[in-house]
Amino acid sequence: MLSLILLAQAGLRSPGPDFPNIADISRRFASLKYYTPSQYLKTFINIILGLSGIMAFINILIGGLQWILSGGEKEALDKAKRRIIHSLIGLGIVFSSYALLYIIRVLFNVDLIQLNISQIGS
Repeated sequence: MLSLILLAQAGLRSPGPDFPNIADISRRFASLKYYTPSQYLKTFINIILGLSGIMAFINILIGGLQWILSGGEKEALDKAKRRIIHSLIGLGIVFSSYALLYIIRVLFNVDLIQLNISQIGS
């Protein structure tokens, strides 16, 4: 009873039929138990490459907005140009790193994204 009062005071709802059960959560993520370190590494690399591409794109958009809103002021215009140029350089580095990994995989048949790292204790 006290817990329901505390939940109501905090503005939280009590666990009901739509609240996820611990057993449901453990079933949903049961396949993670069998992941190898190489699968984690591959996922991490893909997430980092994707996020850095998204961040570069957002910086290009912000630089474009700064350019538009500069109103002809030389200092603000230079700042916007620098932001766009640096974002394009970052985007080029991201695409180049992904292309380099792909070229190494095709030419040398070495997949640097999926290294065969065995699981400890197996």
